[in-house]
Amino acid sequence: MPTARRSNATTAGTGPTGARKATGHPTPQATPSSVLQPTRNAQTGQAPTLAIATVEHGERGELETGDAGARLREAMAAAVGYHQAGSGREATHKAHASDLRIFRAWCDDVGASSLPANAATVAAFIAGQVHQAGKAPATVRRYLASITVAHREAGHDSPCASDAVRRVFKGIRDDVQATRAPAVAGRRGGAAPLLRDDVRAMVATVAGASVKAHRDRALILVGYVGGFRASELAGLDVADVVDDPRGLVVQLHRTKTTSAADGREVSIPFGRDPSTCPVRALRAYLDAAAITAGPVFRGVSRWGQVARVAIGGDVVSDVVKAAAVAAGLDVAQVSAHSLRAGHVTQRRIAGDDVGAIQDSTGHRSERMVRHYDRAARRFRHDVAGSLGV
Repeated sequence: MPTARRSNATTAGTGPTGARKATGHPTPQATPSSVLQPTRNAQTGQAPTLAIATVEHGERGELETGDAGARLREAMAAAVGYHQAGSGREATHKAHASDLRIFRAWCDDVGASSLPANAATVAAFIAGQVHQAGKAPATVRRYLASITVAHREAGHDSPCASDAVRRVFKGIRDDVQATRAPAVAGRRGGAAPLLRDDVRAMVATVAGASVKAHRDRALILVGYVGGFRASELAGLDVADVVDDPRGLVVQLHRTKTTSAADGREVSIPFGRDPSTCPVRALRAYLDAAAITAGPVFRGVSRWGQVARVAIGGDVVSDVVKAAAVAAGLDVAQVSAHSLRAGHVTQRRIAGDDVGAIQDSTGHRSERMVRHYDRAARRFRHDVAGSLGV
């Protein structure tokens, strides 16, 4: 917890306990001054570190020495702790810092103020990020959130709340949706589903007995059969994977749709074909990499050295795309999410119940699962035969 700061009026003439010595003046009614204030520049994007600006003072600025002053100091210290606890995760602060560096660099290039920024500056920035830098609307939305946080922490109104910025962002979102390839079931954020035959072809291209080959085969098969999000796949820990006579049971402690207390269990059964069995592939990889504890999927160097830390979601996407290219698939819409989209779509093609799929994937609603039904219904009926052509 940061060290408390006092106003200049309360620093001189203090005793061992930090309280001002008696001055002979009657003790006036205590009045708290400004309670908490940020101690770092809000443009850094880091978690704000708060300090106690002043404690309790009277008309002449004397520090109160009674129980009331002690209670207020204790309450202020508690407020600092609660503020830090509510500031979010370190990853969020790093994301804000990265976003704000991009925004400041853009403002410097065009000669505009980044803090405080006006609505026209922010509107031009997000338009340029999409039109010139090719950023997705989701990334732009995050930029706006980071800019808002920086302004609020610095005591400024956020320009992102203006009608001008809101309308520009809506126009960006609508334009991207209109120009994107027509949405098909099984796509989320533009990710095309990788179906059974696609996955078989991809795994077949990942040949060899190297640690990296073992890892990539296991990553693709476990991701597909488990229907995992990229973040869930990258975050798997050996302790969360339990052997079962029928395969493996994976315990996800925290996911996009569940808390640490709820979690989600995912069953990974043995495959009928040993070459595409996710359980055999994962066990072979862990044996080859000599991994017995810690992160499951890790970085592997060109010399076969295995890292101690987990890979990120970007590595999952790179592995999936590389295998898809090697298999001769159209990778324009392929991403790490394609494994999850393919899981749902293939199961709907097979006639699996929506509720059963939700149990595996953790989708919150049936509506989300039914987004994939259009792809599942393709060519189900012999329309040409029915029409006699």
